[in-house]
This record gives sequence, C-alpha cells and structure tokens, in this order.
Amino acid sequence: MNKLEVKSLGAEWALHLVGALSEDTDRVSVESCGAPQCHGSAWTDDKAQEWVGVPLWLFVGSVDDEIEHEGPAFNDALAEAGYSVDVIASDGYTVTFDAARINRNDNILVAYKVNENPLPDEFFPLRLVGSDLEKKEMVGMIAEIHVGLEPLADVPAAASPEPAAATVSEADATLTVFGSVNQELLLNEAALREMEVLKITAEHPKKGKEDYEGVSLNVLLDLAGVKDGATTLVFIAADGYTSEVSLEEVRACTQCLLGFTNTLEKFKMVMPNLPSSAWAKDVIKIEVK
Repeated sequence: MNKLEVKSLGAEWALHLVGALSEDTDRVSVESCGAPQCHGSAWTDDKAQEWVGVPLWLFVGSVDDEIEHEGPAFNDALAEAGYSVDVIASDGYTVTFDAARINRNDNILVAYKVNENPLPDEFFPLRLVGSDLEKKEMVGMIAEIHVGLEPLADVPAAASPEPAAATVSEADATLTVFGSVNQELLLNEAALREMEVLKITAEHPKKGKEDYEGVSLNVLLDLAGVKDGATTLVFIAADGYTSEVSLEEVRACTQCLLGFTNTLEKFKMVMPNLPSSAWAKDVIKIEVK
C-alpha cells in the first residue's frame, strides 16, 4: 500500500529569489502573501485536487527592480524588453520561461498547499502549477527562482522601520507581547491600526461564520522576534483568564488575528480552525514561551 507522507504544517523552508535584487522569502511570508485577502490564487487539476499559491509573476516582481512589494512592484517595461525566468528544483531540474509568458499571468502559480494540506514530499515545499503549463513544466521541490536581470549596483539597504508599537509608552499600552521574544511590544489600538488591518470571514467554533477585523498575529510575532525554542503562546485576559495554543499551529495559520471589537482598546483572538478556547476575549497580554 502506498503511503502519502504529509509535511508538518509548521515545517520551515525558504525560497531563494535572485534578480536585480536577491532575497530569501520564508514559509510564513509566502503563506501570508497567499492568503485570500492578499494575492492568493487557486487552481484545480484534472484529478479535482485544489492547489493554492501565489502567481509566479509576483515573485519575479519582488526582485526585478528596487520596488519589492508596495506600488507597481512588477516592472512592465522590463518585461516588455524581455528576460528569462528559471524555476529551479532542489535536485537541479529547471524550467525556463520568457518574461512575456509570465507577465501578470495568474494561471502560473507557485503552490504551497494542495487540498488544504502542505505538499507531499515529492513536491515539498513548493510546486509550479496552473492551467497555462504543460505537465513537464510543473516542477516541484522548488528551491530557487532566477530572474535574468543584471544585479542593481550600490543599492543601499533599507533601514528597518521601528514598529509603531515600539513608540507606545507603558502607560498608554493596552496590550503587551512579551516573554521569549527579542523585543517586548507595547501596543494600543491606534498603533495597531497604523499597521495593515485585515478583514476576513471565519468560522467560529460556536457562533458559525462571522466577519472579523484585526492585525495578523504572525506579523506581531515577527515584529517581536520569537526566540528559538519557543513552543507556546499564552493569551491573558483582563480578568486573569488564560488559554494556551501551539506556536507551530499559529505559525501555520495565515488568518489568525488579534481582532478589534466594538469597544475601543478591547481585543479578542480570531483563531480559525483552532478550538474555541483559543478564541480568547478581552486579551491584554500575549506571552511567548
């Protein structure tokens, strides 16, 4: 009997991108980009398997010039002038495209999930799929994407902006992220709303589908900088109630939010596909341990 081994939801990996710029993008970044409210796309193959991922042209656009994400990240003029794009597997197998073929083409996806699961070993962590590909072009185990452009010379490294939460005083903070982190975060609603606010529809374990608004929990964890060895998050409510969740499960949850409520400065956890105990209310602290 054949056995299909599925990778852990939290298994870490990185995709190496080389073009005018070079960067490594990790699992959390790809899954966040692939969320429905961001750039996520899906394709169903002839076996009724649904593949979810991010169009290849968006990865190209992040390294084709100095504009990595915001604004017109994909340089249309460069694509019209022409260049090649190599998608390279960890075993060296390579598929090459010209820029005209991938130019804003949403039918060529870098997939990280199939049927709501991480990819099996034969394709993990990423596979190229889509209706505009021949079968031989659907390379799996993607490790690198090379864009055939000359590296930009003397591009100054962008200064890492201080997170808005870092400027909030202890007296003004209504939520704290602390524990096994590189930087304790002091937050209030005004600071949170200066970040990217997401709006999602999610299934509450007891209330059914509802609309939610908030800030990505994983973005907050990235700002704080989770230390190696951390395994658990503890949500602490104003009345002393606590609930614990697996850090691995949270890292795999692209729609987990620190949610806003109808009451200013009161927050709740929005935790799709996790038990109702994880949906803590009136949260004032998040401990990483």
